[in-house]
Amino acid sequence: MPALAIWESSDNWQPILKRLSTYHKMNIKVWVGTNPQCTFQVHSFDYGNLPFYTYKGYSKEIYDMVYHHIHEFSCMYFRNYRPYAQKAYACKTIFDISDIFNQLVELFCQILIDNKIDVLIFSRMFHLGSDYLMYLVAQALGIRTVIPYQGSFRGRFFYTYTLEDFGIFQ
Repeated sequence: MPALAIWESSDNWQPILKRLSTYHKMNIKVWVGTNPQCTFQVHSFDYGNLPFYTYKGYSKEIYDMVYHHIHEFSCMYFRNYRPYAQKAYACKTIFDISDIFNQLVELFCQILIDNKIDVLIFSRMFHLGSDYLMYLVAQALGIRTVIPYQGSFRGRFFYTYTLEDFGIFQ
């Protein structure tokens, strides 16, 4: 049974995850989200309030594979800033963002490697920067990813395994 990590940006997957783990015997090892029962709170990654970890050097092998995406990460990170709702981004410099990026790469490597994750499932297409970085780290580590997105048909969705499957539009 593959070890799963779930990344959800809102608190609506708890019933789905409960059903998956109860009836389908899914091995959910990591749950990133907003629910109090989550393994990690998604906004701690978004705001730079990272959970405690000790640097183990896991990211050394893949760092060069993800570093050239720092500009996309920073654009997503800052784009999410809304002064009336999320004041956490207001005082971040590019150096702060670089530091958060570097720490997240190591932390995500540790989460995925230490939990022996086989499949990383997202609740939606990347939106906040940290979810995009988790995807990049998983891809660099050779971990399969699943990315659902809403279809035009009621009650239906589509999914891809990589961003390239969805399409790169320039």
